[in-house]
Amino acid sequence: MILHLAAGEGIIHTCRNICALRGLWMETWLTSVAAEELGMAYGFQVRALVPMRSVVGVLTDQGRFICKRYHPDKGMSYRHLLGVVQVKESLSHHGLVKSYRKTIDGEPIFAWEGDPVTMEAWVKGRHADFRDRRERMVAVQAIARLHRLRIKIPKELYPDTTVLHKMAGRLQKASDAVATGNLIGISRKDWNEWRERAVRALQVLSTPKWEDFFLEDKNSGTLCHRDLAPHNILISRGSPASLIDFDLAGMDSPVYDLFQLFDHVAYRALPPKGWEAEMIREYEKISPLSPRQKQALALIRTFPSLLLREIADLRGVKNERARARLGTRIRYVRTLEEERSLAIP
Repeated sequence: MILHLAAGEGIIHTCRNICALRGLWMETWLTSVAAEELGMAYGFQVRALVPMRSVVGVLTDQGRFICKRYHPDKGMSYRHLLGVVQVKESLSHHGLVKSYRKTIDGEPIFAWEGDPVTMEAWVKGRHADFRDRRERMVAVQAIARLHRLRIKIPKELYPDTTVLHKMAGRLQKASDAVATGNLIGISRKDWNEWRERAVRALQVLSTPKWEDFFLEDKNSGTLCHRDLAPHNILISRGSPASLIDFDLAGMDSPVYDLFQLFDHVAYRALPPKGWEAEMIREYEKISPLSPRQKQALALIRTFPSLLLREIADLRGVKNERARARLGTRIRYVRTLEEERSLAIP
């Protein structure tokens, strides 16, 4: 949905109404007034806007850009954002990403109504389709290229948590959702069995041997994306995949990123047997894994993260149609987790 500024505020209000009718949420703060100030700050003329879920596409006389406003309630501190700016600048020198566009005053961050705003090049491509083998391969290649680099990572991008904390948190959220009595999609008996599997996996991974490994691996100097999903991996024919949205990036264990990627592939793709091993082989052509990292990945496969995530979403769902859809997803993911269990050596 493109809003041409020449048409005035009326079109922007129409966009808001259409979004409300369709049940969509889109960024609509970038009015014609804000766009004019933005153009003055960056030294270009804004011709049209493309509202999206969390960003706004900006079409200008100097090219296409993505504009993002960081609202205070989204948890992004200014210091963290400065760290992201620094990391993207370093990655741009290696050709992996484009750095943020600077204002005419040379600043990478613009303030609008007290909130920080960034502007970056609109990367060509479409969201990765993990059902396609080639796209799975180019996606894991892009991640390997990121992990292979050794750049200076500012202290603001040192996360306090490890992948084990993430797993434990997911189990707790799912348990809290079930405790409300709103379980749907599987029986209480099934839930107890899957919960026991999750607990056993965490018990193994939480021994001093593995806790020390994940802590050391997290602090080994690898920059991880930490928010890998199809919408953050762009595919363009004849080019390497591009990673976007580095808001959660930080120094971490490569296992964290691979864990996230494999979850999304399993959920969306229904790939043939052996797909994880194939992706790991492709990854290692660029960034080899240690034996301990491979062991850690194998152990994490025993943790039913997909099922726990869907069950956790039961919290706060009151609409019956939404509950029914979620119940369908839970049944689907339970089948995926069973297939994963059978595939574990």
